[in-house]
Amino acid sequence: MPASEVPTLGEVLKAERIRRNLTPRQVQLGTNIKGLDLTQIEDGTIEQPNPAILQRLARYYGLDFNQLAQLAGYIIRAVGDLGESDRRIIKNFVDKVYFGEDEVDEDDHDAR
Repeated sequence: MPASEVPTLGEVLKAERIRRNLTPRQVQLGTNIKGLDLTQIEDGTIEQPNPAILQRLARYYGLDFNQLAQLAGYIIRAVGDLGESDRRIIKNFVDKVYFGEDEVDEDDHDAR
């Protein structure tokens, strides 16, 4: 691969597995990812795996999830780059997940 080309997600993951002297079976057992899925990600058949699978692989290999997600074609933006509308959507989601409420008053968070 020429130095100017960006490697594919599969190439990065396969290279990391080989660098660590791991078999696909060892990665499968360590990540609880189906062997066929791992093989298809590595060979490029699956170009954009589920983010949960990417997260497991990132943790297992000690790689940056955001970089893997970008290689998979997911757009990752820093919170500072988001508009006010996007920030509000994220805040509402986090509030619902962590506090079980839709619109949460900012002062309520301090009391918890």
